[in-house]
Amino acid sequence: KPKLKDMFSLQDKIVVITGGGGLLGSKHAEAVAEAGGTPLLWDIDKKAIEKVVNTIQSKYEVASKGYYVDITNKNSIISSFEQVMREFKTIDILINNAANDPKVKQGESPSKFRFENYPLDIWAKDISVGLTGSLLCSQIIGGSMAEQQSGVILNIASDLGVIAPDQRLYRKEGIAEDEQPVKSVSYSVVKHGLIGLTRY
Repeated sequence: KPKLKDMFSLQDKIVVITGGGGLLGSKHAEAVAEAGGTPLLWDIDKKAIEKVVNTIQSKYEVASKGYYVDITNKNSIISSFEQVMREFKTIDILINNAANDPKVKQGESPSKFRFENYPLDIWAKDISVGLTGSLLCSQIIGGSMAEQQSGVILNIASDLGVIAPDQRLYRKEGIAEDEQPVKSVSYSVVKHGLIGLTRY
């Protein structure tokens, strides 16, 4: 079986992945490593970053590294950006992957996340991470890419950035209609917004 880096090479490319400790972020990191690149994971979950970095280093033998970064905080981004530049001298690719994925907690009703009840504090956090975080990272890292006259920014959107969610996929038997779990409105809005940010 041919290796990815034999077909598509990211050899010596430095790649920042936001939300790198999460499910999708870790898969992006594996793809980057398999293609010969160096995945740098940005996340607010230190344990998750550590786990992914250890997996990448042992499986692909690349110099993956994790950074604690709050992408909703400009100073946190600048600090980590400066650290990466000191250590690696460049950032070739930014993958804006970070997103909130709020879950119903034990004892909570799924109806909390239905459109008519969607909590404004969760809405604000979802927009802050998914959209504002992507904007800030693109401004700071993208500015460096513009100066070096090379680089790629990849925003991770979704089919739900162009179509409505099919709420039937989330239904559970034996639950009243107004208690049924749903895909959150903020997810669709963030993914639509990422497409707009990319086109801009």
